[in-house]
Amino acid sequence: MGANAWVVGRDRGRPRVRALMTASVVVVVGLALALLVGALWTSRTVSRAMRAAEEGIWVLAAAQEVDQGLREFHRLANLWVATGEVEVEAARRAAEDEVSDALARLGAVVRRPDEARRAATLTGRVDTYLNARRTLEARDLPLDQLLPALRPALERAIGSSTSFQEVVRANVDEANAAVHDALHAQAITVGVTAGLLVVGLAALGLGVSALLVRPLVELRDAVRRFRRGDEDVRAPACALREPHELAAGIDDMIATIGQQRRRQLEFLAGVAHDLRTPLAALKLQVQAIERQAAPVTPERLRLLDRQLDRLARMVGDLLDATRIESGHLELTPADVDLRQVARAVVELYAPTTQTHQVTLSCPEDAVRVRGDGLRLEQVVSNLVSNAIKYAPDGGPVEVSVAARGEEAEVAVSDRGVGIRPEDVDDVFLPFRRRAAAVAPGAGLGLSIVRRIVAAHGGRVEVESAPGVGSTFRVRLPLLRPPAGGGPA
Repeated sequence: MGANAWVVGRDRGRPRVRALMTASVVVVVGLALALLVGALWTSRTVSRAMRAAEEGIWVLAAAQEVDQGLREFHRLANLWVATGEVEVEAARRAAEDEVSDALARLGAVVRRPDEARRAATLTGRVDTYLNARRTLEARDLPLDQLLPALRPALERAIGSSTSFQEVVRANVDEANAAVHDALHAQAITVGVTAGLLVVGLAALGLGVSALLVRPLVELRDAVRRFRRGDEDVRAPACALREPHELAAGIDDMIATIGQQRRRQLEFLAGVAHDLRTPLAALKLQVQAIERQAAPVTPERLRLLDRQLDRLARMVGDLLDATRIESGHLELTPADVDLRQVARAVVELYAPTTQTHQVTLSCPEDAVRVRGDGLRLEQVVSNLVSNAIKYAPDGGPVEVSVAARGEEAEVAVSDRGVGIRPEDVDDVFLPFRRRAAAVAPGAGLGLSIVRRIVAAHGGRVEVESAPGVGSTFRVRLPLLRPPAGGGPA
């Protein structure tokens, strides 16, 4: 566990950004729901009050029609008794029908219980007046006798109409007052809730700014200072867990970059040292030849050739690493039989060592993949070369090729110094060497291996134990033959 993991583990009590955002959403949604509920409640109250006022207006209009119709009927009926004209008789009957229709409309629009009782009383008294008039008119009483006889029933009917209209007006006024009160309450409710929403959003914005935005800005500034060359910069601490972990990660990244820079300097020193050795040997041999102090023998030429091969190998690794890191690794894909690749590498390395037994195990059937044959040969070559280098006391170096499910596998095993468990994940990093004292070098071989395998859609696995040896397994997608059959 690194320093970053320790810091993260120590600060588990810090609230998460998700918790802050959840709380923010809850606050906003709660305030919005409160605003919505308040608006709905007051709107419903206003709607009910307005409906009651509207119904009261309809009732009042119907009552007024009854009152006006009754008065008009009484006038026309008196005129008919006085004149007996047919036209007046027709107008009288139409007025009576209008009174009946107005009473029916009144009964249809009345909703309040008190108004319904008064409407029933009004209807009964109007009917009493009309029945009394029919009875008296049937007796052919003169007008001066008819009017006094009808006056009590008429006055009761008109009085009931007047009283009913007063009650309805009072109810309409009450409904209008309720509408006004509901609108006032709605304005207060919406205003207070909206004010709370604005205050809550402002407080929420300030909290998010203080807990999240400002720390992120400080992190950005720290990264900018580091980019300008300030290697002593440190990310600020944050109250929220994720920004704090990000700050710890940035600190860890700064430390890692500093460590990588130191390793690169060490690498450059190692490369300079490794280049100096063959160059010095070449220079001594050339100087000896120039001074004719030593004859030009085949052995001396082979020595020069080995030193040149060593230089070429180191320069090639550097070029490959540069291309890979810059994303310019070029592949020439083709159908490749991994048995042939492994066989070529084993045939190349087996004669170069007297203390190692380089062997190959592969199936009879072809193990085909889609890839660049030369690059795959470079992968196997690097693994076999490492196996020989890191087993200085000799021993078997076993190379095997197999098809396992949907994958092709190339495994290289040795009985060398092995790798410590804590170093297994680092051996594929550039400029890392398994055991510099055992096999000095630039530390690029396994990094190149992993990048080439990844470019082919595969992966590299390693099993190792100190003093026991190591096994590297390259797994690549297996190329299956067509369904109709084809060459193996």
